[in-house]
Amino acid sequence: MMPPETPESIRNELCHRFPALAERLSRCPLIPIISPSQEALITVLIRAVVGQMLSQQAAATIYGRVARHMELIGGPENLCHESLIQAGLSRSKARTVIGLRDKYLENADYFEAWRCLPYGDFRIQALSCWGVGEWTVSVIAIFHLGHTHVFPHKDGTVIRVC
Repeated sequence: MMPPETPESIRNELCHRFPALAERLSRCPLIPIISPSQEALITVLIRAVVGQMLSQQAAATIYGRVARHMELIGGPENLCHESLIQAGLSRSKARTVIGLRDKYLENADYFEAWRCLPYGDFRIQALSCWGVGEWTVSVIAIFHLGHTHVFPHKDGTVIRVC
């Protein structure tokens, strides 16, 4: 049996796997391991897609509009392409959200089943959704599924630091 992971053991592993970041990582304060969220993954996915390549403020504003719209229409299953465009999404992001909505309509449990998958299998399934990329997969794995062995090595900020 492997010993339980600790923030320190995770940092040590990251320093070993990403030596270019080791000095910076060693200066960062340790944070607690994140527990999986209970938020519906369809909602998490939509919010992550909205936030791709936007500042936090812009993403929060646009997602706020989308969330209010979902409340008014009864949830993600009733979203339409034009309402997403009106909320401020690009055409490609609206296409991604509609694709996610369609998968959700086909099988409401499809995304929730990801909670039980190991990271590699989750990654493959999530990347098979049009418009969902590595950044989105990393964010969801870390902050919503509680995967501890994920490092967003394709994140723009991480790339600039290296």
